[in-house]
This record gives sequence, C-alpha cells and structure tokens, in this order.
Amino acid sequence: NVVFYADNRQMLRLHEGNGEVVVNDPGVDTNFRVESDGDSNMLFVDAGANRVGIGTGSPDTELHVKNNTANVKIESSGSGNPSYLHIKNTTNQYDIFNNAGDLVIDENGVAERFRIKDSTGNVGIGTSSPAQKLQVNGRTRANSFDVVDSNAVIYRNNNQLEIITYGGYNIDLNP
Repeated sequence: NVVFYADNRQMLRLHEGNGEVVVNDPGVDTNFRVESDGDSNMLFVDAGANRVGIGTGSPDTELHVKNNTANVKIESSGSGNPSYLHIKNTTNQYDIFNNAGDLVIDENGVAERFRIKDSTGNVGIGTSSPAQKLQVNGRTRANSFDVVDSNAVIYRNNNQLEIITYGGYNIDLNP
C-alpha cells in the first residue's frame, strides 16, 4: 500500500491487494481535478456538491459536460447490441436507444412510444413499424392540420373541413 497525506488527511491510497486507487478516502470536502494538455478541468470532482464536471471546474448538475461542441457518445461494442440512455425518476423510466439502426424511445418495457426507421426515415408514434413518413397509432389532436399533395388539399376553414381536389378525384368521407 502507498498512501499520500496532505494536512494530516489521507488524500490518495494505492492498494495493491485489490488493485484499487482511492482518492479522498475519508470523504472530506476536497475537490479532485485531472488536467489535460488543453484543459485544466478535463475531469473535475466537486466533493462538497457531489458533482462531476468534464471540461468544467464548476459543474451545476451531477454530470456536467462542457466544451465547444459538448458531444457525448454512447457506443455498444457488441454486434447487434443497442446503446441505451436510461432516463429515470422514482416512478418512470424511459430508454432512448438504437435498435438495428432505428432510434427508439421506450417506456421501460411498458410500451414503445416513438421510433424513427433507419431504412426509410419514417416516424412512428405508438407503432414500431411506421409505413408512412408519419404514422400515429391512436388519437391525435391539432389546432391546425393541412394535408397537401398533387391531387388534393384538406384544411379547416372557420370550423368547416374543406377538401379541394384536382383532376376529378372523388372523396369518400364514410367512416
């Protein structure tokens, strides 16, 4: 064992028996910082606030990443294994992950809430296999809704639904 002290406090312990390096073992309010060539706060641990900063010496959340682009990468090294970002509070958990190239938001196994298909760019809400650019499984609500293509326009005008067709198309509004 090798132990480093400052002001009669143990600051760093190298323990050969279990191969661990412990910084601030007594748990006192002493910050810890790792410098890189271009950043004096490459890694910063705020001991008093229990926060970690990457690229910042004053983290304002439990994990604070700061640089010119603030990129965070989550990567799975296993073939076919998704990379997950878990967002959780005391009652709910959501997972954001890639599934075979698709971007998925899932309510922790309860239900898939959102998917963007990698192969088509189609977006599904409440469905895992959207067949159109936007497919919603369930009721939707909008203050305004316009559908426009080369053959018809559907829009709301003073609480009336108006359909304008081009080229002699018939519109059937039967349920």
